[in-house]
Amino acid sequence: FFDRRYIAGVDWYRYGATSMIRNQFRFSTHSETFFPLLFLAKGNTPLLMGKLAPTFGKNNSDLRRNDCRNMMKDLTNLLETKVDWEKVSLSSQNTSLGKLPILYWSGYNVTRLTDAENQVLKKFLDDGGTLVIAPALASQAFEDGALQELRQIYPTGVFEDLSADHELRQMYYDLRD
Repeated sequence: FFDRRYIAGVDWYRYGATSMIRNQFRFSTHSETFFPLLFLAKGNTPLLMGKLAPTFGKNNSDLRRNDCRNMMKDLTNLLETKVDWEKVSLSSQNTSLGKLPILYWSGYNVTRLTDAENQVLKKFLDDGGTLVIAPALASQAFEDGALQELRQIYPTGVFEDLSADHELRQMYYDLRD
């Protein structure tokens, strides 16, 4: 559950931290103090990326379950500070979206977003957020579906592939392929 900010609509970390503070960390046994310390250790890690889990095709978006986890490990080493990620939904009630600089959307099959999800994604992008689309197994169907969703959001927008020698493709990893 560390990969999620909300469980059943509740910000589990805020709820747990508030409960521990209200109880003034009173625990009956010595071993009971370990869980709160581990729990609170999650709170000081900045969130860098949200892995998009659309309402349609949730299993489709989890084909590469460890992709964000592995990226955060590499970025933690590169940045020399721990960074983390979380699964996010494109819900207007999801307040964590505005705090994330990057959304990561991966899948294999065509994914369709609802009108409400498209509105939330548009707001995220209009507010300066970055969307990374990563087709699993180089799936052309997923890529075409994601581009179709972006064309629905930005009907007059022009979407072009970055050239193989573009500087964004040659940052930490060689991403030309």
